[in-house]
Amino acid sequence: MKKFLKEGLSRGLLITSRFLPSQGIPILTYHSIDSSGSTISTSQEVFKSHIEYLSDQGFRTISLRAYYDRFTGLLPNSEREIVLTFDDGFKNNYDVVFPLM
Repeated sequence: MKKFLKEGLSRGLLITSRFLPSQGIPILTYHSIDSSGSTISTSQEVFKSHIEYLSDQGFRTISLRAYYDRFTGLLPNSEREIVLTFDDGFKNNYDVVFPLM
C-alpha cells in the first residue's frame, strides 16, 4: 500500500507539472534514491522514470544559482526549466543520480 501511494504521488507530481505556470520554475526535492521503502526515499526505478519523463517533456535542469538569477530578474525565465535538489548528500545521490543525469 505504501509503495502504491508513493508511486501514485510521484505520478501525480509529474502530471501536475504540465499545469504549472510558465513563469514559475518547479523545484523537485529528493532525499534518498534507494530501495529501502522509506517514505522519504525514492526507488531507482521511480527516479529514473521521473528523469525520463522530464527529458521527454523537454525539461532542462538548471542550478539553484540560475534559478535565483531568474527569480530576481537578473536573467530572463526560459520555458521548461526545472531544479532538482538532493538533501543530506547520501552516497546514492552520486552512485545512482549522477550516472542518470
